[in-house]
This record gives sequence, structure tokens and C-alpha cells, in this order.
Amino acid sequence: MHSIILCRKSCLTLILVRQLHLANSHAGPTLLLGLLSGRFYVSGARRQVRKISRDCITCQCEYAKTTTQQMGDLPHATRFSTPFARTGTDFAGPLTLRKGHTHKPVYVKAYVCLFINVGQFTWNWCLT
Repeated sequence: MHSIILCRKSCLTLILVRQLHLANSHAGPTLLLGLLSGRFYVSGARRQVRKISRDCITCQCEYAKTTTQQMGDLPHATRFSTPFARTGTDFAGPLTLRKGHTHKPVYVKAYVCLFINVGQFTWNWCLT
């Protein structure tokens, strides 16, 4: 049995590849090429299949690349300092917080103490 020859730029080719992509659970380019080459010969099929896979919104969300945070280098002075060589303390308060249900709220005073070290960041909440 001979394969049907299709042009890459044809609307029929676009509809056919898109239908195969959706019917096979958003198949990737390699599987689509295999499914397509069984019955049809499309000139430049790889380019058309990759375009359909790349333009599919569902596939874009599924296979999106996650980004990683890039950390900068520390300044030279902080790189070789001993622990707690430079420490800062900051106090804030009193802060009024509402605790409990909306019908009978209980107001609580809160104080914040923040300790900052070169490599540490610590929060301490003191409720009285």
C-alpha cells in the first residue's frame, strides 16, 4: 500500500497533524512522526509536527521549564569573616494583632526582635 503524499504547507496537513496530536493525548513530535509516516508522506513533516507540538497551549503548560534562582557572589569582606563577627539586632513593637473569631476578637500586643547575621536570618516573635 502506498502512502498519500501531502505538502507541508497544506491546510489538510495542518488539520491532520493537529487531530493526531489531540487524539493521541498530546503526543510528542517523535510519536506524531511515527503515526503520520504510517499512512502519509509529508514533505518537511518534522518541521510541521514540531510547530504543532510547540504551539499547543496544553503542552506548553505541561512541559514548561522551571526557572532557578541565580545567586550572586558574596562580597569579599563577608566571605572570610568569622561567625557572628557582624551581627545586628532590631526591635519593633508593640504591634496590635487581632486573634480569634470576628464576633469577639481578642487584641494581643506583639513585639518583634530581628537578629541578622552575615549568613543567617532569624525571626523571633514574643507575644505578651
